[in-house]
Amino acid sequence: MEVAIIFIVVSTIISVVCAVNKVIYLRAHKAAREKIILWILLYGCVNLFGCSIVYFMFWLNDRHIKTGIEVFQEYYSSIEFEGRIISNHKTNAWYGRKELILCVDIVETNTYSFFRYDKNIACLRIENGIAAFPFDPKGADIGDFSYIKVNKNQNNLIVFSNEDGEEKCFSLSQGYNASTKVLDLWVCE
Repeated sequence: MEVAIIFIVVSTIISVVCAVNKVIYLRAHKAAREKIILWILLYGCVNLFGCSIVYFMFWLNDRHIKTGIEVFQEYYSSIEFEGRIISNHKTNAWYGRKELILCVDIVETNTYSFFRYDKNIACLRIENGIAAFPFDPKGADIGDFSYIKVNKNQNNLIVFSNEDGEEKCFSLSQGYNASTKVLDLWVCE
């Protein structure tokens, strides 16, 4: 918003300078008073129109674009599910980093159908009792785990467990990462 204010101030100063120059020019040539007033009004209207457009664009941008945290909190933080891991598919994410698309056969959930892909923020697909979402293990090995709990009781954790009762916890922000392509969510058919 500061940029819009700076632009408005600078364009107003430029418009005033142009109007003053025009007035000096017209007075030097003995122009009619009406012509001088008309030019001042013209510069004022053009400046007002330009400033209004710039201010509206910045206002619209500030009002309608949410941050990644706001989007995540609004759409993803209330979803919780648990189930058996059917498969995990490796996919190429940004800069050659490997990411997993986890396929989960849902046993318990509070959301039975959901699809959302917010580029560079998060993505999740729940359909026909199967959840598909990207997960970035950041080097951790999750190959032995067969069961997963995602955001149970709104705890913002992804908990992997196996038959021996061993558990490994990750932050919810490591899941739903949307640096994958939207089509990657359909590997769990």
